[in-house]
Amino acid sequence: MKTKTRIAAVVASAVGVFAVILVVMSILHSERVDAITVTFIGPGEEVRDKPILGIGKKDLAPDYRLDVVHTGGKHRCATVPNRSAAQGIKFTVAKDVPVSQIQELVLVEADPLGHQTMARVQLSGKAISADGYRFDVASSRSFKVGLDWFFSTAVGKAISLGVTLGIAIVIVMMFI
Repeated sequence: MKTKTRIAAVVASAVGVFAVILVVMSILHSERVDAITVTFIGPGEEVRDKPILGIGKKDLAPDYRLDVVHTGGKHRCATVPNRSAAQGIKFTVAKDVPVSQIQELVLVEADPLGHQTMARVQLSGKAISADGYRFDVASSRSFKVGLDWFFSTAVGKAISLGVTLGIAIVIVMMFI
């Protein structure tokens, strides 16, 4: 009986240590991107759509789209048609993307006749400037984002497997 108690105590201690590691790592990687505001800062003039016969001046403003490239793939924010970025355009990031996994932000002029990359920046802070555009990143904490990140890592998968095996061992030991 003492052996069963010792094994259960070791398993419980290991689960406790792993739980602390899980919480700490999840908190460290729980910052998610909520929105990114893109503002044209120059130099020169903002790009405009090519004039086409029958299209008004209002429709010549650029059609911007923001792509958020991260380790899990690429998230395309909505295209904002016919709007200048001189006063800033706010792109909402609907997907839970941890800030720590963002590789780059790509601003695209999404003209129906052809797309053109306007700016490409590495995320290195809350405000980044490149190619005449400023990117202001708004973020918040989300424990869910941290947990998702943690369990997608090799350590998280190993801990998940270890906890499952530990619980199975305790259940089996109760019946032996």
